[in-house]
Order: sequence, then structure tokens, then C-alpha cells
Amino acid sequence: MATPTERALQLLSLLQGGGELLADMLARRLEVSERTVRRDARRLRDLGYDVSARTGPGASYRLRPSVKIPPLLLSEDEIAAVAVGLGMLAAWEPADEAAASAAAKLTSLLPPRLARRARAVSLSTQVLHADRPAIDMATMGVLADAVANATRVRFA
Repeated sequence: MATPTERALQLLSLLQGGGELLADMLARRLEVSERTVRRDARRLRDLGYDVSARTGPGASYRLRPSVKIPPLLLSEDEIAAVAVGLGMLAAWEPADEAAASAAAKLTSLLPPRLARRARAVSLSTQVLHADRPAIDMATMGVLADAVANATRVRFA
């Protein structure tokens, strides 16, 4: 079972995706009660995160972008490259939500001009690819080690 701190960080991660999230959905995702979600949201507020709540039936939570963090120092071209890369990852592994989640979080942290560029690149590109065979990650690791160590690999 997750500690209160771990749960609060999981809640923060879900809220950073943007939008208003229903309390019952958050409770299901975190495998806790709605009351626990309410406590974890209060814990995040105590840490300085601006978590707004709508109470009553259909209660929901939203993270307002108010936490002060250092700005990302990326150019428009770098943002375009990151957006394309995350789009490719999302297309190759659609079941893995990490790339889509990372793109949403990155866009929420960018200054408005760069956020517009990232959204424009994402909307104007489409990754086309044929189904690829599954990759054996153990084999991939062996090959990566061989390259890093400048050793030969034999195939049978």
C-alpha cells in the first residue's frame, strides 16, 4: 500500500496532465476512497500546489499552473524536435501513456509562445509506420552493451 506521500505524488502526476478530473475517477486510479483523495489534495495545497476543488456530487480537482519552477530554456526548434520525438514514441507504443503524459506536462510548463509551437507541431504531424515486431529488451540490452564496449556479436 502506498504511503500518503507516494499517493500525493501520484495524485500530483495525474493532475499535471491538465483538465478537471473527477474525484471518483482519481480514487479508482489511486485505489483509495474519495475522502483519501480529498486529504491528499489538501496535502498538495500545504506543499504550495494550487489544487482547486469542486465539492458535492460529481466532485472534481484541477491543478492550476501557479507553482514557480525554473523556466525551460529551449528554442522553438528544440521544442519542435521534442514534440516530434514524443509523438513518435506515442505512435510506436500506444498502450504506454508515458509519452502522451510527458507531452502534456511539458506543454503546461512552457511559456505561451513555445506551448503554441509544441501544440502546432503535434497537430500538424502524423507518424506513419508499419506494424513492427516485438523487441526483446534483453537482446537489445546485450547489443547495446556490445556497442558500448566495442565488442563483436555473433548471430546464429
